[in-house]
Amino acid sequence: MDIGQASSMLSQVLSKYNLQNLDELFIHGEYTTSEFMAQQVFHDLVHWIQKHNIPFVGEIHVKLWESHKAWACYRGMIPPSPLVVETEECT
Repeated sequence: MDIGQASSMLSQVLSKYNLQNLDELFIHGEYTTSEFMAQQVFHDLVHWIQKHNIPFVGEIHVKLWESHKAWACYRGMIPPSPLVVETEECT
């Protein structure tokens, strides 16, 4: 994927969270921890790729920093078939 396209995609995905109270966006009692948000951003990116029929096969790795010492990440493989996505939390 072209870096410009990736940057645009990430900007569009993150725009719905920008300057928002995350606890008001997720109304089903989710705790909007960094771990939760890394997973949510990952799934939003996968959805965006599939919605726009982007021919991307590979790994997406989302890493969010709370501070210079604390971070959370979530990653997964995007296979050729959009039916199966293998994911894991980073350690």
